[in-house]
Amino acid sequence: MSNKQLTPLRAGGRAKPIMPETFEDVQRIATMAVKSELFKKGKKDEPDDTTIARCSLAIMTGLDVGLSPAQAIQSIAVINGRCLIYGDAVPGILWAHGFDIDQVE
Repeated sequence: MSNKQLTPLRAGGRAKPIMPETFEDVQRIATMAVKSELFKKGKKDEPDDTTIARCSLAIMTGLDVGLSPAQAIQSIAVINGRCLIYGDAVPGILWAHGFDIDQVE
């Protein structure tokens, strides 16, 4: 276990996302997401290291645009080395950054 001071969990109040502070934190979250199959492999024969690297890229891209790691893992696809944001995350990010957009169905 590391020497970091653990933050106690408190009942009630608002839940806060786990935010990585170092690259090692990002990799630890990515490893957990890959092992739990929350972040899927691109190809069946893809090595775990490659999948963890893709997941790490998704998390770091998400942090750049204001998404928590969990949101990034679920809303960013890494295709051919490019991070693509899709789904409800797109208008959510725009609204969070002050854009006034209308959603048309």
